[in-house]
This record gives sequence, C-alpha cells and structure tokens, in this order.
Amino acid sequence: MTRSTDHYIIIHPAKSLPTGLVTICRESKLDKIRSIETERKRRRYIVHGIVSDHIPLAGGIEEIMTAAVNRLIPIRENPLTMYLHYGGSNAVYYDLWPDDNGFLSHIDVEIETDLPSNTFSPARTALNDLMDAIVNVVWIPVVISRLDLYVKGENEPLLHQLLLTFRDRLELGPIGGIHCFPLFSAHEALVREAITSTSPFYRFLFAY
Repeated sequence: MTRSTDHYIIIHPAKSLPTGLVTICRESKLDKIRSIETERKRRRYIVHGIVSDHIPLAGGIEEIMTAAVNRLIPIRENPLTMYLHYGGSNAVYYDLWPDDNGFLSHIDVEIETDLPSNTFSPARTALNDLMDAIVNVVWIPVVISRLDLYVKGENEPLLHQLLLTFRDRLELGPIGGIHCFPLFSAHEALVREAITSTSPFYRFLFAY
C-alpha cells in the first residue's frame, strides 16, 4: 500500500463527535494493531506528546497531522531528560525533544502495558501534569495537541490520539442580516464558547 492511499481512519470510538477524543491510525497499521491486541503481550511503548500553543478545531485529519504548530519553549539539550517528583520513590521521567529551530517539539513518556490503547490515558495525565508544572513557572499558552504512540524501538507511529475537528461549513451570502433576540444572547454566547473550547470540563459546564 502506497503512502498516497494509506489514509488515516478512526478506530475508536465507533461513533465520534467533534471535539471528542478519537484514536486513529493509518490503514496499513490495522493488521499489526490487531495482532498486538490478540497477543496481549506486555510491551514498552513511547508516547509522543506534540506540543503547541493551541489545539486545532477545524479541518480534516490529514491536515491536522501535517499542520505547523507554534512553540514557545527553547530546549538546550537534545533530548532534555527531566522528571516530575511526587514524593518518596514516585517519579515520572520525560524526554523533551527540540525541533530544527531548537524549540520544544514533543515530549516522550514511556508506558508499559499489554494493550496499546491502554497507554493514552496515563500518558495524557503524565504529560498534562508536566505542562501544568511548566505554566506554573511562566504563564505561556502550551498544550498537548495530539499523542503519537510508538512501540519502543520502532520508527513509525502505531496509533494517534487527537480531538476530532469540525468539518461542517456554513455558506454566507447574499444575505441581508440576522435578527438578534436579546433574551437569548447569553445562551448563544455560551453555545459558541462551548463549541470553541477544547476542554471537556468547560464544555460540560457550559452545557449545564
């Protein structure tokens, strides 16, 4: 299968909605993923957390996977290895990798499990803890825009996890105008805030 026809497909969940987390892979990886899931052998995986200043909300999956991201953190080592210490012997280690310009590109965390899908939740928690600690030092917009999963020692990613983007379009024109009802303006503002939020907590709050 050539790369030009090796498209990304959503493998979880079966039914997905925009701004919901989805797991995707290239079609050529399906057989390997099924084999690993059937085998249920404990393996070490490396999760790349791709660092950006925002999470994309519009566009196709192919566009999102190749989109440029903005980065604000210079890295002085290649890689920079650091840890978060939680007390006692409880610590999580990370490798921070710079891009060609010396800015933080992605953060690696290692997870050992028998199913590749089990890596995303603990990796996302570990990476967000590190992002929270970084922002506590300097207030800068920094988020994990997606997760790329590798079997340790392999060069090509097996799976990816990201927020599903919006694909619907609204064509305007010709149009005279839109009537505004002040009674519902607060509700309409909350709806727009919920749609543009990448946080499930804020979306739940707006829905409430």
